[in-house]
Amino acid sequence: MKQCRRCKTTKPRAAFTKDARSTDGLQGTCRECCSARRAEQRSPEKNFKANLKAQYGMTVEEYDSLDAAQGGMCAICGRKDSGRAGTSRLSVDHDHKSGQVRGLLCHYCNTAIGAFQDSPELLASAILYLERPK
Repeated sequence: MKQCRRCKTTKPRAAFTKDARSTDGLQGTCRECCSARRAEQRSPEKNFKANLKAQYGMTVEEYDSLDAAQGGMCAICGRKDSGRAGTSRLSVDHDHKSGQVRGLLCHYCNTAIGAFQDSPELLASAILYLERPK
């Protein structure tokens, strides 16, 4: 038997993963607690917060404020969700040269802006193409 240092529960040795570096040959936390810790580390909310700060210099509060100012909709098409599986959050759109945040966009509009390389000239050309008679 061994006590988990995280949950403080005494469990059978089989509930612990082997660890050759440990004096008793087992990890200090049980398998269940190790799994829970890994799940916390992969938390989408934690990753969202870290990515906001690292990529855009924004806090979650700043993101939420921008989202509220846009009425929770894409700044281009007015879509209410991201259009991407796994998340309803809109994407942060930013100027790739200055790094300045422009607004929040759905996945489709954000991808389109990126595909046109943030170029108003390319977008204008695409509009002319779409309006061209068949």
